[in-house]
Amino acid sequence: MHLALLLRKFTNGKGDTCLAPAHFATNFVTLQSVYRQKDALYTMVVSKDWKTASCLKDAKGEEIVSLVMDQSFWKECGIVCKNQNL
Repeated sequence: MHLALLLRKFTNGKGDTCLAPAHFATNFVTLQSVYRQKDALYTMVVSKDWKTASCLKDAKGEEIVSLVMDQSFWKECGIVCKNQNL
């Protein structure tokens, strides 16, 4: 299964913003979107769908799992988003 399809499935269609190009004007919006979907992203990377997705068994897939499971990443996201009235 492709990453975009998994995001849509586990975020109830709200994961598309996570894939937006990271231009200067959209960086913060993208960060907010990722932060809002924290629980859905966690559920996705521990799901059977994720574990059987052949396109995600490479270094990029492992990097995504590592980032989603990184509590310091979520802490920093929360600080940034809280300071901007998320």
